[in-house]
Amino acid sequence: MVKSVALPANAMGPNGLLKVSSVWSNNNSANNKTFRLRLGASGHGTAGTVAFTAAATTNLSYNDPERLIVNGGAVNAQIGRNAGTAGAGGSPSSVFTATVDTSAAVDLNFTVELANAADNAALRAFCVEVLHGA
Repeated sequence: MVKSVALPANAMGPNGLLKVSSVWSNNNSANNKTFRLRLGASGHGTAGTVAFTAAATTNLSYNDPERLIVNGGAVNAQIGRNAGTAGAGGSPSSVFTATVDTSAAVDLNFTVELANAADNAALRAFCVEVLHGA
């Protein structure tokens, strides 16, 4: 686990959203480095629903701007851009959905998984905005 952000209970409300941006870097090798953003993980763990995932090999940086996670009319019904799609534009994949109860305090965790322990990757910058929607 790289970074955990605690979201207070009821911070989003039934129609609120999270706007998350992240910038990652890694070394240049043929091995996978998998970046993930997880919603609803308990206590700095790697559980929770994956809201973003990307695998990098020879790319030296990865940017995921303004990922939206929206409570769609209920505190336990999220929707957003497909977890494997970065940036703007269309996707052949379905949207991200989750059933995380945001009326309770939850964690938003940034994680990275290395296929080879000799590799490295880092979360270089991030921003999490919480917009409450009643």
